[in-house]
Amino acid sequence: MTDVGHLTNLKTNQRRFAPTLAHITGITGPLHWNTHLLQQADLLVALGTRLGMQQTGFNWKQFIPVGKVVQVDCDPTELQKGHPRVNLPICGDANTVLEFITEQSGYGNYNEWVGFCREVRALIPLDDPQNCCGDGFISPYQFCLRLSELSTNHDVVVPCSSGGANTVMQQAFQVKQGQRAFNSGGLAAMGYGLCGAIGAAFAANGRRTILVEGDGGFTQNLQELGTVSANHLNLKIFLFDNNGYASIRMTQKNYFGGHYVGCDRETGLGIPNWEHLFAAYGIPVMPIGVGYQEDESFLRLFESTGPAAFLVKIDPNQTYFPKISSRVGPDGAMESNPLHLMSPELPAEVAAKVCKYPPAEPVALRLLAPQRGLFATVRSKSKNKSKNLVLLSSLPQHGQFEGEHTPGILKVRLPPRQSRGISLLD
Repeated sequence: MTDVGHLTNLKTNQRRFAPTLAHITGITGPLHWNTHLLQQADLLVALGTRLGMQQTGFNWKQFIPVGKVVQVDCDPTELQKGHPRVNLPICGDANTVLEFITEQSGYGNYNEWVGFCREVRALIPLDDPQNCCGDGFISPYQFCLRLSELSTNHDVVVPCSSGGANTVMQQAFQVKQGQRAFNSGGLAAMGYGLCGAIGAAFAANGRRTILVEGDGGFTQNLQELGTVSANHLNLKIFLFDNNGYASIRMTQKNYFGGHYVGCDRETGLGIPNWEHLFAAYGIPVMPIGVGYQEDESFLRLFESTGPAAFLVKIDPNQTYFPKISSRVGPDGAMESNPLHLMSPELPAEVAAKVCKYPPAEPVALRLLAPQRGLFATVRSKSKNKSKNLVLLSSLPQHGQFEGEHTPGILKVRLPPRQSRGISLLD
């Protein structure tokens, strides 16, 4: 059951690379997955994820606009929250579902869909060429790509929970097999980064822990550098030094006519001299910029045991594309685009290649009662043959259908011309 496109969520899960992994999803996910894979799928199977608005976008009514959604979650409250639209909610254990899936055979050949996923991933770079980065600064995307190359399979990676540092880490950092990467994006609390990294460093038992945090969020709990220093934690801190609250600055620019208040040093925000601060706690500190990955002094400090801090000079006006654009409606309320309308738009010649599958007809559902527990079979019918797409299972002791459905087999009839493929979200 590995020959289907799938993605994961860096906010909550360890990410492991596979040939069919397109990337993460959500409002900070890369454009190539959100727009041209996730939103073109016939069927989304969500395993153990709550499908919150960070994943579906705030315009959740247009999430998976031409396909069906099956959600497996052990918490019935999540299945009943009302958003997004879920065609088949299953209250049960995602592990049981995956175990049952791996035992099955005869799903059909989805090489065309998998090949399409790989083609789209190759066509659209993670570092959008329309991002602006001023002279004398390092692109945060290039920084994260290089950092992921330098990291090892044994590292623990802690992105912060909000802001530009969090966004670019989710979009560009390439997690390796054996690494653990997690944050608290569901809460998006500023200041989580350092505290989360301290906990991770203690639990890692000496393994190198890498923290990437923005300077605005870091100020919320900077006193915990004392904990880092006193315990000589093997923690490498990368601080995005962009003069304050970049996200707030961008919001004030886009929606308040550039009326800046309390977002940087010039508008009343107190930010310490970072080199003096780390030195006060006895933590080695080093500014880094373009080409840092080849600097021998940086490599020695990065490979050393114990705490160290690196100041990453980021343009205060750096853009973080792709992203979901919002606007202020006539009534003053904010309105957001769906995932497949991220900014900026793709060039016409690229869009023509990656927008391969037009919207499909609505998928019809039919339930039949089985004898063994709760499971669902998805089938695609063409003029010549019928193919199994995916088989789900949740045994009675682990859960039940929620809503008006009864335990049974879910049969999905897709457009006769072609089945596009399915996506697994875990």
